[in-house]
Amino acid sequence: MELVFEASNSLEAHMVLNLLNQIGISGRIEGESLTGGVGELQPMGFVRVMVDAEDYDKARRVVEEWDAKQIVSKPPIVSGEKGNFGVILVSFLAGILCTFLYYNTPVQTDGIDYDGNGTLDEKWTFVNYRLSKTEIDSNLDGNMDIILSYDRHGVILTSESDEDFNGVFETEKYFKNGNTTWSKSDTTGDGFKDFRAKFKFGLLDSVSFINAKNNQTIKVQHYTMSKLTSAEIDTNGDGNLDTQVRYNSIEEIESISYKANNKLER
Repeated sequence: MELVFEASNSLEAHMVLNLLNQIGISGRIEGESLTGGVGELQPMGFVRVMVDAEDYDKARRVVEEWDAKQIVSKPPIVSGEKGNFGVILVSFLAGILCTFLYYNTPVQTDGIDYDGNGTLDEKWTFVNYRLSKTEIDSNLDGNMDIILSYDRHGVILTSESDEDFNGVFETEKYFKNGNTTWSKSDTTGDGFKDFRAKFKFGLLDSVSFINAKNNQTIKVQHYTMSKLTSAEIDTNGDGNLDTQVRYNSIEEIESISYKANNKLER
Protein backbone atom coordinates (compact mmCIF):
# COMPACT_ATOMS: atom_id res chain seq x y z
CA MET A 1 0.00 0.00 0.00
CA GLU A 2 1.03 3.60 -0.60
CA LEU A 3 1.30 6.44 1.92
CA VAL A 4 -1.16 9.15 0.88
CA PHE A 5 -1.33 11.30 4.04
CA GLU A 6 0.64 11.82 7.26
CA ALA A 7 -1.72 13.01 9.99
CA SER A 8 -0.93 15.00 13.12
CA ASN A 9 -3.29 12.79 15.16
CA SER A 10 -5.74 9.91 14.85
CA LEU A 11 -8.79 12.20 14.55
CA GLU A 12 -7.32 13.88 11.48
CA ALA A 13 -6.37 10.50 9.98
CA HIS A 14 -9.89 9.12 10.43
CA MET A 15 -11.34 12.30 8.94
CA VAL A 16 -9.20 11.93 5.79
CA LEU A 17 -9.92 8.20 5.50
CA ASN A 18 -13.65 8.89 5.85
CA LEU A 19 -13.36 11.47 3.05
CA LEU A 20 -11.70 8.89 0.79
CA ASN A 21 -14.25 6.21 1.67
CA GLN A 22 -17.04 8.52 0.51
CA ILE A 23 -15.65 8.49 -3.05
CA GLY A 24 -15.08 4.75 -3.09
CA ILE A 25 -11.42 4.58 -2.08
CA SER A 26 -10.65 2.10 0.69
CA GLY A 27 -7.59 2.28 2.89
CA ARG A 28 -6.28 1.84 6.37
CA ILE A 29 -4.63 3.80 9.17
CA GLU A 30 -1.20 2.84 10.48
CA GLY A 31 0.45 4.03 13.67
CA GLU A 32 -2.77 4.70 15.55
CA SER A 33 -1.90 2.15 18.23
CA LEU A 34 0.96 4.37 19.40
CA THR A 35 -1.47 6.54 21.32
CA GLY A 36 -1.38 6.26 25.09
CA GLY A 37 -5.07 6.93 25.77
CA VAL A 38 -8.32 8.34 24.50
CA GLY A 39 -7.84 11.81 23.08
CA GLU A 40 -4.04 11.83 23.17
CA LEU A 41 -2.28 13.15 20.11
CA GLN A 42 0.43 11.15 18.41
CA PRO A 43 3.68 12.68 17.12
CA MET A 44 3.47 14.18 13.61
CA GLY A 45 3.96 11.58 10.89
CA PHE A 46 3.40 8.56 13.11
CA VAL A 47 -0.25 8.23 12.03
CA ARG A 48 -0.47 7.46 8.33
CA VAL A 49 -3.32 6.96 5.89
CA MET A 50 -2.50 4.18 3.41
CA VAL A 51 -4.30 3.28 0.15
CA ASP A 52 -3.81 0.72 -2.60
CA ALA A 53 -1.28 1.66 -5.26
CA GLU A 54 -3.91 1.80 -8.00
CA ASP A 55 -5.93 4.34 -5.97
CA TYR A 56 -2.97 6.52 -5.00
CA ASP A 57 -3.21 9.20 -7.72
CA LYS A 58 -6.93 9.77 -7.21
CA ALA A 59 -6.60 9.70 -3.42
CA ARG A 60 -3.69 12.14 -3.51
CA ARG A 61 -5.71 14.65 -5.56
CA VAL A 62 -8.58 14.44 -3.07
CA VAL A 63 -6.24 14.92 -0.11
CA GLU A 64 -4.52 17.89 -1.75
CA GLU A 65 -7.88 19.54 -2.47
CA TRP A 66 -8.99 18.96 1.13
CA ASP A 67 -5.68 20.26 2.49
CA ALA A 68 -5.95 23.43 0.38
CA LYS A 69 -9.33 24.20 1.95
CA GLN A 70 -7.72 24.29 5.40
CA ILE A 71 -5.66 27.36 4.42
CA VAL A 72 -7.44 30.65 5.03
CA SER A 73 -6.37 33.27 2.51
CA LYS A 74 -5.72 36.82 3.73
CA PRO A 75 -7.71 39.78 2.30
CA PRO A 76 -5.78 42.23 0.10
CA ILE A 77 -4.16 45.20 1.83
CA VAL A 78 -5.37 48.57 0.51
CA SER A 79 -4.90 52.14 1.72
CA GLY A 80 -6.95 55.31 1.99
CA GLU A 81 -10.60 55.86 2.81
CA LYS A 82 -11.78 53.91 -0.22
CA GLY A 83 -9.42 51.19 0.78
CA ASN A 84 -10.90 51.03 4.29
CA PHE A 85 -14.38 50.69 2.82
CA GLY A 86 -13.10 47.96 0.54
CA VAL A 87 -11.60 46.05 3.48
CA ILE A 88 -14.88 46.31 5.38
CA LEU A 89 -16.87 45.16 2.35
CA VAL A 90 -14.51 42.25 1.66
CA SER A 91 -14.58 41.20 5.32
CA PHE A 92 -18.37 41.41 5.41
CA LEU A 93 -18.78 39.32 2.28
CA ALA A 94 -16.17 36.83 3.48
CA GLY A 95 -18.05 36.47 6.76
CA ILE A 96 -21.32 35.75 4.93
CA LEU A 97 -19.57 33.21 2.70
CA CYS A 98 -17.87 31.44 5.62
CA THR A 99 -21.14 31.29 7.56
CA PHE A 100 -22.96 29.88 4.53
CA LEU A 101 -20.29 27.25 3.92
CA TYR A 102 -20.13 26.30 7.60
CA TYR A 103 -23.84 25.68 7.95
CA ASN A 104 -24.28 24.06 4.54
CA THR A 105 -21.41 21.60 4.67
CA PRO A 106 -22.52 17.97 5.04
CA VAL A 107 -21.94 16.63 8.52
CA GLN A 108 -19.48 13.73 8.67
CA THR A 109 -19.05 11.15 11.42
CA ASP A 110 -16.37 8.63 12.30
CA GLY A 111 -15.10 6.91 15.41
CA ILE A 112 -13.78 3.79 17.11
CA ASP A 113 -15.49 0.48 17.90
CA TYR A 114 -13.50 -0.64 20.94
CA ASP A 115 -15.30 -3.95 21.59
CA GLY A 116 -15.73 -4.93 17.93
CA ASN A 117 -19.54 -5.31 18.04
CA GLY A 118 -20.18 -3.08 15.04
CA THR A 119 -21.27 -0.04 17.06
CA LEU A 120 -19.08 3.02 17.56
CA ASP A 121 -18.09 3.41 21.21
CA GLU A 122 -16.38 6.72 20.52
CA LYS A 123 -18.06 8.82 17.84
CA TRP A 124 -16.69 12.00 16.28
CA THR A 125 -18.86 14.49 14.42
CA PHE A 126 -17.21 16.87 11.96
CA VAL A 127 -18.68 20.03 10.48
CA ASN A 128 -16.73 21.71 7.69
CA TYR A 129 -13.96 19.15 8.28
CA ARG A 130 -13.53 20.34 11.88
CA LEU A 131 -14.31 18.36 15.01
CA SER A 132 -17.64 19.58 16.42
CA LYS A 133 -18.67 16.89 18.91
CA THR A 134 -17.33 13.71 20.53
CA GLU A 135 -19.59 11.09 22.12
CA ILE A 136 -18.14 8.30 24.29
CA ASP A 137 -19.69 5.08 25.61
CA SER A 138 -17.46 4.62 28.67
CA ASN A 139 -18.85 1.30 29.92
CA LEU A 140 -19.55 -0.15 26.44
CA ASP A 141 -23.26 -0.74 27.14
CA GLY A 142 -24.43 0.84 23.89
CA ASN A 143 -25.35 4.20 25.43
CA MET A 144 -23.22 7.31 25.17
CA ASP A 145 -22.13 8.52 28.61
CA ILE A 146 -19.99 11.54 27.72
CA ILE A 147 -20.64 14.30 25.18
CA LEU A 148 -17.87 16.81 24.41
CA SER A 149 -18.71 19.96 22.44
CA TYR A 150 -16.19 22.11 20.54
CA ASP A 151 -16.19 25.57 18.98
CA ARG A 152 -15.69 26.19 15.25
CA HIS A 153 -11.91 25.99 15.71
CA GLY A 154 -12.09 22.55 17.32
CA VAL A 155 -11.40 23.85 20.84
CA ILE A 156 -13.33 22.08 23.59
CA LEU A 157 -16.01 24.20 25.28
CA THR A 158 -18.25 21.98 27.41
CA SER A 159 -18.98 18.40 28.36
CA GLU A 160 -21.95 16.48 29.70
CA SER A 161 -21.55 13.12 31.42
CA ASP A 162 -23.65 10.35 32.92
CA GLU A 163 -21.28 9.23 35.66
CA ASP A 164 -23.59 6.68 37.30
CA PHE A 165 -24.69 5.20 33.94
CA ASN A 166 -28.42 5.59 34.60
CA GLY A 167 -29.18 7.43 31.36
CA VAL A 168 -29.26 10.93 32.91
CA PHE A 169 -26.47 13.43 32.20
CA GLU A 170 -26.08 14.79 35.71
CA THR A 171 -22.63 16.41 35.38
CA GLU A 172 -21.63 19.45 33.33
CA LYS A 173 -18.09 20.71 32.81
CA TYR A 174 -16.85 23.94 31.29
CA PHE A 175 -13.46 24.53 29.69
CA LYS A 176 -11.14 27.42 28.84
CA ASN A 177 -8.02 27.07 26.71
CA GLY A 178 -8.45 23.31 26.80
CA ASN A 179 -8.54 23.08 30.62
CA THR A 180 -11.51 22.39 32.88
CA THR A 181 -12.51 25.57 34.75
CA TRP A 182 -15.48 24.34 36.76
CA SER A 183 -18.10 21.62 36.95
CA LYS A 184 -21.43 20.99 38.62
CA SER A 185 -23.26 17.75 39.36
CA ASP A 186 -26.63 16.56 40.59
CA THR A 187 -25.62 13.81 43.04
CA THR A 188 -29.11 13.17 44.46
CA GLY A 189 -31.17 12.94 41.26
CA ASP A 190 -33.52 15.81 42.16
CA GLY A 191 -32.43 18.02 39.27
CA PHE A 192 -30.45 20.45 41.48
CA LYS A 193 -26.68 20.76 40.95
CA ASP A 194 -25.58 20.28 44.57
CA PHE A 195 -21.90 19.44 43.94
CA ARG A 196 -19.77 22.16 42.35
CA ALA A 197 -16.04 22.08 41.67
CA LYS A 198 -13.60 24.80 40.60
CA PHE A 199 -10.34 24.15 38.77
CA LYS A 200 -7.13 26.13 38.20
CA PHE A 201 -5.22 25.28 35.03
CA GLY A 202 -7.23 22.06 34.81
CA LEU A 203 -6.41 20.95 38.39
CA LEU A 204 -9.01 20.60 41.15
CA ASP A 205 -8.92 23.66 43.42
CA SER A 206 -12.09 23.49 45.53
CA VAL A 207 -15.38 21.63 45.93
CA SER A 208 -18.61 23.12 47.30
CA PHE A 209 -21.60 21.20 48.67
CA ILE A 210 -24.86 23.12 48.26
CA ASN A 211 -28.15 22.74 50.15
CA ALA A 212 -30.88 22.21 47.53
CA LYS A 213 -33.57 23.67 49.80
CA ASN A 214 -32.04 27.12 50.31
CA ASN A 215 -29.11 27.18 47.85
CA GLN A 216 -26.69 27.80 50.73
CA THR A 217 -23.19 26.38 50.90
CA ILE A 218 -22.88 23.56 53.46
CA LYS A 219 -19.20 22.81 53.06
CA VAL A 220 -16.21 23.89 50.98
CA GLN A 221 -13.17 21.67 50.54
CA HIS A 222 -9.82 22.96 49.27
CA TYR A 223 -7.25 20.93 47.35
CA THR A 224 -3.57 21.20 46.43
CA MET A 225 -2.10 18.76 43.93
CA SER A 226 -5.32 16.71 44.20
CA LYS A 227 -4.94 16.36 47.99
CA LEU A 228 -7.51 17.64 50.47
CA THR A 229 -5.82 20.36 52.55
CA SER A 230 -8.64 22.18 54.36
CA ALA A 231 -12.39 22.61 54.64
CA GLU A 232 -14.97 25.08 55.95
CA ILE A 233 -18.26 23.72 57.28
CA ASP A 234 -21.63 25.20 58.27
CA THR A 235 -22.41 23.02 61.27
CA ASN A 236 -25.70 24.64 62.34
CA GLY A 237 -27.31 25.44 59.00
CA ASP A 238 -27.38 29.22 59.44
CA GLY A 239 -25.55 29.90 56.19
CA ASN A 240 -22.21 30.70 57.81
CA LEU A 241 -19.17 28.45 57.49
CA ASP A 242 -18.38 28.35 61.20
CA THR A 243 -15.88 25.50 61.41
CA GLN A 244 -12.50 25.17 59.74
CA VAL A 245 -10.73 21.82 59.39
CA ARG A 246 -7.11 21.36 58.30
CA TYR A 247 -5.66 18.10 57.01
CA ASN A 248 -2.13 16.69 56.94
CA SER A 249 -0.31 15.17 53.96
CA ILE A 250 -2.29 11.91 54.19
CA GLU A 251 -5.60 13.75 54.57
CA GLU A 252 -6.03 13.03 58.28
CA ILE A 253 -7.51 15.81 60.42
CA GLU A 254 -4.71 17.95 61.79
CA SER A 255 -6.70 20.68 63.52
CA ILE A 256 -10.23 22.02 63.95
CA SER A 257 -11.08 25.67 64.56
CA TYR A 258 -14.46 27.17 65.46
CA LYS A 259 -15.60 30.63 64.50
CA ALA A 260 -17.24 32.71 67.21
CA ASN A 261 -18.14 36.37 66.58
CA ASN A 262 -16.36 36.08 63.24
CA LYS A 263 -13.13 35.00 64.96
CA LEU A 264 -11.56 31.56 64.81
CA GLU A 265 -11.03 29.74 68.10
CA ARG A 266 -9.03 26.55 68.38
